[in-house]
Amino acid sequence: TYTADPESRNLFRSTASQNTVRVDGQEISRIPEDDLFRLENDVMCRVIAQNDSMWEVEHSGYAKHLGVIHRRRFEKSATGWLIRDTLTGPGGHTLEWFFTSPPAARCKPMGRVCGLPSPTGQTSKLCPRSTRHTSLFTTAGSPPPTAAANLPRFRLVRSA
Repeated sequence: TYTADPESRNLFRSTASQNTVRVDGQEISRIPEDDLFRLENDVMCRVIAQNDSMWEVEHSGYAKHLGVIHRRRFEKSATGWLIRDTLTGPGGHTLEWFFTSPPAARCKPMGRVCGLPSPTGQTSKLCPRSTRHTSLFTTAGSPPPTAAANLPRFRLVRSA
């Protein structure tokens, strides 16, 4: 997203605005506040495995500062997709999962599950397999007052 407002631009580039995991409130790629067209080169990505019903990737965005590697696996099943995140590294961490849905969707918290109704009337459910130490929130921070920042978002927070 291109905008003349540095705070808004950096929000859109932030980890919290992506459909991913944030570790200890850190950015996957450091964002220089004074350069709106540059990110620090902190991330190495690689495909681990893939086939017709599975895709597994990992990145090292947290390795330099936290010693953490994030691996994500997508598995197709008869009932939908399983997204499995594995984070390896030393120590305990606070993990936040961020999900942004299309503008027409409105996340409906249902306990520890978030329901996303589709235009066809079906509801997709995003839910953690492990709910131990997990909380569901329907917004991610305080976005600036722009149309794109008002996309329906939610986050899961887990202390590990």
